[in-house]
Amino acid sequence: MQTIQLGKAFIPVLLEVGGGIELSNRHYPPSTDTNLYYSYTNVIADVDSWFTLPAGEATTIFDDVYIMHKSLEWDILNVSYRNVQIDVGNLSNNFLDKATYDSNDDAIVESAKTVNGFTVESNVPPSAVFTDTTYAVGNNGLTEINFTQVLKDSYDNKEDGLGLPNADGQVLISSTDGTRQWETPNNLQGNKHFTDLLDTPSVYVANKSVKVNADGTALEYGDVTSVDMSFVALNDTPNSLVADKLVKVSSSGSSLEFTDIPAGTVLGLTDTPDTYIANKVLKVNANADGFTLGEVSGSFLNLDDTTTAYDAGKLVKVNPTGDGLIYGD
Repeated sequence: MQTIQLGKAFIPVLLEVGGGIELSNRHYPPSTDTNLYYSYTNVIADVDSWFTLPAGEATTIFDDVYIMHKSLEWDILNVSYRNVQIDVGNLSNNFLDKATYDSNDDAIVESAKTVNGFTVESNVPPSAVFTDTTYAVGNNGLTEINFTQVLKDSYDNKEDGLGLPNADGQVLISSTDGTRQWETPNNLQGNKHFTDLLDTPSVYVANKSVKVNADGTALEYGDVTSVDMSFVALNDTPNSLVADKLVKVSSSGSSLEFTDIPAGTVLGLTDTPDTYIANKVLKVNANADGFTLGEVSGSFLNLDDTTTAYDAGKLVKVNPTGDGLIYGD
């Protein structure tokens, strides 16, 4: 007796009388020898199967997986072989028949009870891949479904007879008593309005303001006088009043702020000098757009209402128009 291990491969098995031999992509014609009492077919061997093979019954050529009866003489086409004798008596109990489990000859088991040692029905490995397998949801094939179809499957033929909505935009509303019905909310119809929303008043009220209700769950109307309309309640003003301050725009130009009243001095004005200069007088500048400090004129001729030059031997008198001084006899 010799024990051998069969790897994952197709191997031939003697099953019944008559027929041809189809092994390892080679075809051997049926034999007319009366000593041939078995025919051959391909099967799938389990990777971990061990068999005890009595000598003297048949010869196997493993390179081409070719088995023949010992009494026959076949042309083995110069293929190398190993001298291993096997008994084909009960091989059908240890193999999966190819015609049944691999009918399309693609080396993939179409119908098996185990995959890699795991039971298909209860323990499929996460990495297992099944080819030519139809996956089903319920009694139907696995196809694209959408929310509408789910609703149809869920509510058709039920006691309430809801079925599918009969208009676009309807929603399924569940009442406190457990009943359900399709409805079209107001805020889904036509033009959208403030009063159509679910958390707003349903009508407008003149001269009212809108505020959040006491529960913080919706909007409601309130009196305008109830709204804080003070200066410090605005978003861009100081939050409290400060005595004896002026209001000015902030340096960023984005809000109002309080500031000190400018000191009541000449230097605090925008059109006067910034500092004092001793022994100078304040006068209008040459551009007539502000004041400047300058010298005090110490000459008679530099006065605005006098003559521009002296005249020897003359007296000074008021001119005929009474608005200046002139010389005279």
